[in-house]
Amino acid sequence: MLEYVAARIQFPRLIARQPRLLNGRNGNRSTSVLSLEKERIMKKTFFVLTLLVVSIPVILMGQTPYYSGYKVYVWAKQGLTLRDGPSKKAQKIKSLPYGTSLIIGENEHYGKADSVVVIPAYSGKDRPQTPALYLPGYWVRVIAGPDTGFVFGGYLSAMTPFDPDMPVTGVDPGPSISAWLAQTAGVLDKRLLSEADLNYTLVYKNHVVEHYHASEGGALSQYIFPEGMSLQDGFLLLNYFADVHLTRKEIAECESFELTVDGLSFHLYSVGLGGGIAWSVRLSWCNGVLIIEEGGGC
Repeated sequence: MLEYVAARIQFPRLIARQPRLLNGRNGNRSTSVLSLEKERIMKKTFFVLTLLVVSIPVILMGQTPYYSGYKVYVWAKQGLTLRDGPSKKAQKIKSLPYGTSLIIGENEHYGKADSVVVIPAYSGKDRPQTPALYLPGYWVRVIAGPDTGFVFGGYLSAMTPFDPDMPVTGVDPGPSISAWLAQTAGVLDKRLLSEADLNYTLVYKNHVVEHYHASEGGALSQYIFPEGMSLQDGFLLLNYFADVHLTRKEIAECESFELTVDGLSFHLYSVGLGGGIAWSVRLSWCNGVLIIEEGGGC
């Protein structure tokens, strides 16, 4: 039996230092822990519906608020739809592909909430029940060239988009967080820790640190962003390069599937996803530090 519980994610005024290091970004605000309370909804408080599937909570990740005049980009891999109102049912104006530059307009509708299912809840035979994962967002008025309209803000970020046609140096040129960092910041230093296993640590010019560990059984990359990145930014990076949107069919075809979510992190582990080997992704945010991990192996 499904039980529904009303919950809110509150965004306090936690402003990261103006990050000269992160692609010339505007300062942004990060999320707090999920809070349950009965007071009325306040401005910039995000009202969501938390679904309990046999006592397993569905926890939503928070969105970075943006303000009038901010420059942002579309980080939805398949693009976003510009509409004439703050609703999925509003009339479509045009499509905005990944990487489109937008300016945040005046938003009297700021706070109108919506969400997208990233991973659906799943319950199957001989399989532990797993929660759903939602990406929340506000409907935001934006200026897109000659047009003005509304987009779902969950896929907006001030991060410079990845350009697959731009050459990179110091890292593997294939689409990856490493290649994006090399494009937008550049490699400052590389330390080879073990030549036999190609284990290394990279430091980028924006102070992000990458640890890479490879062995006969698999490999793991860890990226540590010291400041200026929100949990939403981390999700958008991870989703663009690793595509964490899944369907129930894909989950059902896995030999093993685990999803752990709390207010400021999530961990996904699967075996056999898409016929592949073991795959693990982890995203966490604590005290202004964002950590992204991705790996796989036998």
